[in-house]
Amino acid sequence: MKKTITIASLIATTGLASAATIISSTFDANTGATTIAGNANNTSGSSSLTVTWTGDESGSGSALTAIAPAAGFTIVNNGANLYSNNNVAYIGHNLNIADRANPRGYSFTFTAASAYDLTGLTVLAGHTNDSAASNQSFASDLTVSISGGVFSDTTNVDYTTGAAILTQNYDLTGTSLAAGTEYTVTVTSANMPGGGAYAVYDGITLEGTAAVPEPSSTALLGLGGLALLLRRRK
Repeated sequence: MKKTITIASLIATTGLASAATIISSTFDANTGATTIAGNANNTSGSSSLTVTWTGDESGSGSALTAIAPAAGFTIVNNGANLYSNNNVAYIGHNLNIADRANPRGYSFTFTAASAYDLTGLTVLAGHTNDSAASNQSFASDLTVSISGGVFSDTTNVDYTTGAAILTQNYDLTGTSLAAGTEYTVTVTSANMPGGGAYAVYDGITLEGTAAVPEPSSTALLGLGGLALLLRRRK
């Protein structure tokens, strides 16, 4: 009887979902990667920066892509680290210039290898000035989206209190990704009303649950037949 119960349990538990980090990066691998020569502030240059991705989709996350005119990723300014924590993605373009409505940020693409029910998205963002110091004197709009109509949100984030890098958590319950579909995640900052600062990002994590593949009809018939044989042998 015990063997029959074990097989029945195996059949019953197939198809359950398992929690997963779908794709994540702390941008730590940008150190020593692509940089913009000279004084990179408010100048065009390299539009991508290779970083290390982890999670279920770690093999399919793309390099970061700069968003907005005259913007690029950089970690140096005249040969010096531009930000005290250089393991970040820094956007070399002021958020308060005349065309400040244009977003300053990054995007990346990945292909979902499995179907996921999404649970949450975490984005780390902040402001810095051109002398490598954190700059919390202002607020700006943080826009986060996942293509295909999966998710989009714009929040005015007040950086005047708390840590230099603030963590934004988004509840993605009720949204999902389809297996084999390519998605683009975009994170931007814009609309700083005054003063002067640049956008800096310190990481992103997308989480969800991946369904365990359902067993095939043949496999189920095989398990059922084995269970029947064990019953007859007792």
